[in-house]
Amino acid sequence: MKTAISEASIKAMLTREKALFIQRNPKSKGHSENAARNWLRGVPMHWMVDWGTPFPLFIERAQGVDLVDADGNSYIDFCLGDTGAMFGHSPKPVVDTLLREGAHGFTTIRPSASAVKVGQLLEDRFKLPAWQITATASDANRAVLRWCRAITGRKKILVFNHCYHGAVDETYVNLDHGKPEADRALIGEPNDLTQFTKVIEFNDIPALEAALAPGDVACVLAEPIMTNVGMVRGTLWQTPLVNLPQCAILALGRARDCPVVRGGQLAVGKCMGASLSFDHRIVNGFPASRFMEFLAESFNNPAF
Repeated sequence: MKTAISEASIKAMLTREKALFIQRNPKSKGHSENAARNWLRGVPMHWMVDWGTPFPLFIERAQGVDLVDADGNSYIDFCLGDTGAMFGHSPKPVVDTLLREGAHGFTTIRPSASAVKVGQLLEDRFKLPAWQITATASDANRAVLRWCRAITGRKKILVFNHCYHGAVDETYVNLDHGKPEADRALIGEPNDLTQFTKVIEFNDIPALEAALAPGDVACVLAEPIMTNVGMVRGTLWQTPLVNLPQCAILALGRARDCPVVRGGQLAVGKCMGASLSFDHRIVNGFPASRFMEFLAESFNNPAF
């Protein structure tokens, strides 16, 4: 028998948790109140208060996946926002490099000899020969859109509903009951963003085909994956997270040498970990297991 949680119970829970949050974080509360004098909504960037808490936590330090706030409370950071997602917070090699290079100057507005080596490393890691650096991911998306429009001669772009692409105005278009409209959170925008931005639901293949059919789209922006670990080398096993409306996601570890038995003899072979996470409401264990068996057989016998 289904039971419903009453509105009163929800309000009581929220009131209790709010009081506990305030009790646990008096220093963060004080910092927030003092910062409000000079910062909009008391934070350097307005989205830092988009957490549903009475005030934001002020972080004292971060190392690896660990955060410690101003009141000494410790947390495991499952967000690892932006560059922290690559190597964790404050990895020692990065800290040492910043300390060393900072003494040589940060804002010369000229390349250094290190740029040659960095370019070579980028090509080696990502197998792409030509690179440009931007200050933020938002700037990178803006640059990509300009290049795509210049190359294709087309003006329109395509995004997926409610996906995030940084502070790029023309990507702030959502679907409201199937109709494209500018995101209400984007204030002060004078242009009709729907004129050059198409938006569809993620995983809607017919809608994607229809949107691309006229041949007027210069670029498709897609950033729906939570578990992007492209910068992390050497990972043996991973636990991928399903990001709705996806129904499954596969993670592959690093191929490595390991002992295997061939023809009754011990030999050195290649092993690689694979993990599949799936939504059990859509896929049950049997086809998921069959898929993993097929994957393993395909790796063992490429011509399979």
